[in-house]
Amino acid sequence: MSSLKRHHLPNRLNGRIRHICFLLFTYLTLTTLSAEPAVDPKAALAEADRLAWLKNWTRAEPFFAKAEQGFTAAGDRRDSLYAKVGRLRGEMRSGSPQISSHEVALLLNDPLVKTDRALRLRCLTVKGDADLDIDSNLAQRDWKEALVLARELGLPDWESRAKGELGIIAFL
Repeated sequence: MSSLKRHHLPNRLNGRIRHICFLLFTYLTLTTLSAEPAVDPKAALAEADRLAWLKNWTRAEPFFAKAEQGFTAAGDRRDSLYAKVGRLRGEMRSGSPQISSHEVALLLNDPLVKTDRALRLRCLTVKGDADLDIDSNLAQRDWKEALVLARELGLPDWESRAKGELGIIAFL
């Protein structure tokens, strides 16, 4: 019997250990359940771009927002700006095209956007969409520059898209 008593902890200490274990278990459970799984910003951006190409901006917007957050957290300014512009376009349905146009116009003056032609193309297409609701002359200017960039970048899909948008503007 004496050997059994040596292995048992006193009741007071045993209770404290159980309480600490309970608190630790509760903490780990709550932090695991409440933490959002890490989002791969590249995967979120790919899905956002896919939906945006289909002109499903409402569904694309949350993916652009997640990508923007992920790229910002990773310190990737270029892809963060790219996702931000997509998010602005997605928010345009419920917001103001004037605000979207103005925000993208400010980004077009950013040195990174001036030198990164693919990023500039994204900005111009979003600004062109916004400007079409405001002033067709501004939209025409945006889409003409987008057409030139699409040709330079060898992007026939974007070239066709720009021509189509310019055709709509000519019709209006």
